Amino acid sequence: MIHDTENLRSDQIRTADVCVIGSGPGGAVVAKELAEKGLSVIVLESGPRLHHSNSTREPGSFLSRFLQQGGLRAMLGNTFVASMQAEAIGGTSEVNSAILKPMPDAILKEWIENYGLTDLSVQEMHGHYQAIEAELNVRPSEAEALGPKNLVMKRGLEKLGWDSHPLSRAVVNCEGASDCLTACPSGAKRTMSVTYIPKASRAGADIYPSCRARYVLREGKRAVGVRADILHPKTRKPQAEMTVYAKAVVVSAGVMWSPILLRRSGIKGNGWVGRNLCAHIGTAAFGMFDEEINGWWGATQGWGSNEFFHRGMVLEALWSPPAVLATRLPGVGHEYLRELKGFKHYAMVATKPRGVSRGRVVEGLNGQPFCTFRVKQEDADETAMGLKACVDTLFAAGAKRVLPGVYGAPWVMEKPEDSNVLLKKRFPASSFEFVANHVFGTCRMGSNPRESVVGSWSEVHSCKDLFVCDSSIFPTGIVNNPQETIMAFSRRTAHHIAERYA
Repeated sequence: MIHDTENLRSDQIRTADVCVIGSGPGGAVVAKELAEKGLSVIVLESGPRLHHSNSTREPGSFLSRFLQQGGLRAMLGNTFVASMQAEAIGGTSEVNSAILKPMPDAILKEWIENYGLTDLSVQEMHGHYQAIEAELNVRPSEAEALGPKNLVMKRGLEKLGWDSHPLSRAVVNCEGASDCLTACPSGAKRTMSVTYIPKASRAGADIYPSCRARYVLREGKRAVGVRADILHPKTRKPQAEMTVYAKAVVVSAGVMWSPILLRRSGIKGNGWVGRNLCAHIGTAAFGMFDEEINGWWGATQGWGSNEFFHRGMVLEALWSPPAVLATRLPGVGHEYLRELKGFKHYAMVATKPRGVSRGRVVEGLNGQPFCTFRVKQEDADETAMGLKACVDTLFAAGAKRVLPGVYGAPWVMEKPEDSNVLLKKRFPASSFEFVANHVFGTCRMGSNPRESVVGSWSEVHSCKDLFVCDSSIFPTGIVNNPQETIMAFSRRTAHHIAERYA
């Protein structure tokens, strides 16, 4: 069951076969699979419960309540890179665009070869992907839910002769409200809070919201439990303590928090815990059309292109609440207001390279993750190329002008050939307005304990019965959105755990 922790003011002690830290795509899958196999499971989630019925379309209020660090997290280095992760039952599945794609076979083969992951196989992972897609009703975006902004991208891609396809999403009867970032108002999105978490609960798992893990309890080189703070649901301050004793612990706290929890628990992984931070550093171009696009109607991200997939890059339609996107409009004062009045005529195309840049996560003075990230010139060059493709797509679709959002290039492009500057000139990383919501790698997987944190079954090399199940185990970045791959690896690990502890 999902417990009401609001009135838990005294210290609590619990026992279980497995304690799972985090209820996002990694933790929710582990909890559901283990509970259905008869193991007793306790899930600790630092965020509150979130339901579409108590959501709000006002992004400031929503993001400050349900995103880590109030939605203001950034990675700092040679440029500013915003990065948002949710803090709620269901994790980031509650605020992403429900895009599910498996990892390319070529990248999995690269991991197997370069990191000694001989226990992995492409065929095995395909089985996990298929099971997850069936569970979440993953289908290409339905025509009636696309809305004008996705059809604009489709029109542009087809005129250019580029690959063009509907994005596969985990939804049922999507109404095209374009509110994925502030939680689906109709409940159509197949998030963890409406799929895996309820199934885990019905199978006997105990889920505790507003319980923030502090560290993993260890006896020698074995994990034996978790110590956590029970948070007040409004003030988010500790009001009591919970101790869970378990045969195994699964850390699914995400790329930013999982390494912090491991380090607090005395696990450094030969210096690799918190290092190797990888990210999809995404950016986008706006196009203004004569026709009304009304971007707030239609699937948030319903159309895409793999034309540049061979370079590790995809193109996708994109939208967010106007209060978020309108910061990209040019001008100040009356000029800005004039631009804002035309906001209903804008469409948006985004791109993200696989990325070769790296960063690091450490615990800051306030106890929150502190992230550093240096964008390499190679990624800046790839971003410029990808943005040119975005601009070209919008002009091909009939845009009258395009805003590429690149400092050092024309802020407003009025004809297709204007995009050539993005390839003729070399732009430093600081030229782009990056957002990196897909992050990876801070507890990377590998067979060599001197160069990785977990083995091929996601168990920490230096601590038995301690597993990591989120995208922090990825050795490198991937091309596609990571949720399905997180879930597939977590399902695989859950079955391994069940065989060991059942």
